Amino acid sequence: FQYDHEAFLGREVAKEFDQLTPEESQARLGRIVDRMDRAGDGDGWVSLAELRAWIAHTQQRHIRDSVSAAWDTYDTDRDGRVGWEELRNATYGHYAPGEEFHDVEDAETYKKMLARDERRFRVADQDGDSMATREELTAFLHPEEFPHMRDIVIALFFSRIYLLTFLLL
Repeated sequence: FQYDHEAFLGREVAKEFDQLTPEESQARLGRIVDRMDRAGDGDGWVSLAELRAWIAHTQQRHIRDSVSAAWDTYDTDRDGRVGWEELRNATYGHYAPGEEFHDVEDAETYKKMLARDERRFRVADQDGDSMATREELTAFLHPEEFPHMRDIVIALFFSRIYLLTFLLL
């Protein structure tokens, strides 16, 4: 339910709706339905195409918001690009070469995650300069939205299936 709520309304608006009375929630949903219809043919009904367009619009807004929030975290030198080193250090911490994760209990899992993220970053970095533009960081964070990231998405899917199978055995 919560996922559907966020997909339809967007995360921030969904949070607002959680605080409303049923009457106010219904009134606001009516205004959203009107906006969905006006963005389409304006016939007073929301067609399947209009609903799909609204959900796609909301998803794109979510992606833009998530990348904007991540950008400030990862662009530590504020040069307008995110380097692999910046992303790695912000995500995994600062380690000297060869000493990665020496201070954590499950170092091998973290090393695998780091290698997976580096592969994903390299594929997202289309010009190969080890510096992600906003578009390339978007591909890294949301690979399902980019055709050139398809192999990464498939690999991630199969690794999750493998992990799930392993956990269930």
